[in-house]
Amino acid sequence: MLRIRLDKTVNEGQYVNKRNCNLNCIWCHNDYFEHNGFYALKNKEYVKIIKNVIEASGEKDVYIRLGGNGDPLMVKKKELSDFINQLKQTNLFSSIDLTTNGTRLKKYAYELKSIGLNSITVSINSLDKEQYSRITGKNELMNVLGGITYARDIGLIIKINSIFSTFNKNEIELYERLSIEKNIKIKFFDLLYNERTKKYFCKLEELKSLLKPRIKKFEYTEDPYPKEIYYLDSGAIFQLKTAGKINLCPNVSCDFRTFCLEGCRHSIRIGIDGILRPCGIRTDNILDLMNNEISSEAIWKSLYSGGKVGY
Repeated sequence: MLRIRLDKTVNEGQYVNKRNCNLNCIWCHNDYFEHNGFYALKNKEYVKIIKNVIEASGEKDVYIRLGGNGDPLMVKKKELSDFINQLKQTNLFSSIDLTTNGTRLKKYAYELKSIGLNSITVSINSLDKEQYSRITGKNELMNVLGGITYARDIGLIIKINSIFSTFNKNEIELYERLSIEKNIKIKFFDLLYNERTKKYFCKLEELKSLLKPRIKKFEYTEDPYPKEIYYLDSGAIFQLKTAGKINLCPNVSCDFRTFCLEGCRHSIRIGIDGILRPCGIRTDNILDLMNNEISSEAIWKSLYSGGKVGY
């Protein structure tokens, strides 16, 4: 499977020099790319280079996620719909998902349903209004939860992501209730640990110890990255992304392997600047897809070097 993350978080032609999001989460970062500013590609241009990458990869099972350095629902509704429709017309992928903070979900949900988006993942890092506001800088929790309810009611598949931290470690019952009431899987991740975030960091082992007495069924999978799935007696379903210590990249000869935890980088990235990034560590295999001299062979070799094709 080829998994592609698209940085469609700004309108076409918009000048990009920072993250485009309406929240300001205390631990948010500018992902892994650096630039001095650029004008976002037009939808037609963006879809063309995405199509070129998929065809060059030779992969038949392709999954696309809209996310990136900001929130896709910051894009104008009409333009976002046009972009997704153009992508779907290529008939080159099996599924398309979107990740959002959910603050604009209610406004966009009907349109996203009508164009056939497969699912939406909403990031909620606390279910307490005060804690949510401390994390994001805004009092939007009830709006987000209302958007989830509406989206579910009109038939959209909703998933929830949450970073496990000091903010929500005492909220497991709240997440459990949300999972039951909305029939939604809750996926927890480690907080990216650094000097700025370490005071909020909690090990996932602490969450595991809270869940184990409530387990009805347990599963472990490494597809597409290591995760543990906890089916609780109450009917709630929790997933824990446990990729932090496991490197599944098939490129065992990569010079950067000792720095890489592939479980966190199972997707390639195609930016709204036209840059292909096959993994999160290497910088010697980055391609400017708007360069007409870049061949299909060069794209395949770049993907291969990142452990994404040919193994």
